[in-house]
Amino acid sequence: MIPIDDDNRYAKYREPGEPSTPWWTFHRNYDSFALMANVRNNGDTVPIDEPRGLPADVTAEAARELAFGGDYHSHSWLTLAEIKKALSPKNKIREAGIMDEIAFKQLHEKKIAPDSYCQGSYGPTIKVVSEQEMVDIWEGRTKRHLQMDYQVQTSWERPVREGAQELYRFMKRIEKLGPGNKVRVVFAFDN
Repeated sequence: MIPIDDDNRYAKYREPGEPSTPWWTFHRNYDSFALMANVRNNGDTVPIDEPRGLPADVTAEAARELAFGGDYHSHSWLTLAEIKKALSPKNKIREAGIMDEIAFKQLHEKKIAPDSYCQGSYGPTIKVVSEQEMVDIWEGRTKRHLQMDYQVQTSWERPVREGAQELYRFMKRIEKLGPGNKVRVVFAFDN
């Protein structure tokens, strides 16, 4: 079982021999959430599936833990085989956002995905432009305003394993539990 906690910064795990189901949480990673159950999806990630709800045979303990006073949502489950297929090295994930001019230059000229980006950038000297508008400024077709800090609205692809890195790390941890079609992960997201 893996409840995914948006605010958690520490992984928790109880060994299967203890009186509890194995329990993991991991850092906020919206690409993982989008891939797992279409949660926090910017619209470009194809999820493994929509939330399926709790499986009919979930343990009483798991059902109790996931109820958590109604604080969890989008309950679902996946098999390890489904997770492995989605995290295949050939699969890509499309991301979109706003990045500074230096990061966009790296993406535009060297195809290097940004380390960070945002969904909104505001301020008296910030101007958000499209990819083409930035290229036009670089090539002199549009005048550059020296007092402006240009930010670029754009999109890019990266290997799904890089975007959904928390899910990838989790998959590597649970591979030892058994064959992909026999290992099931039950999860929910907190509010």
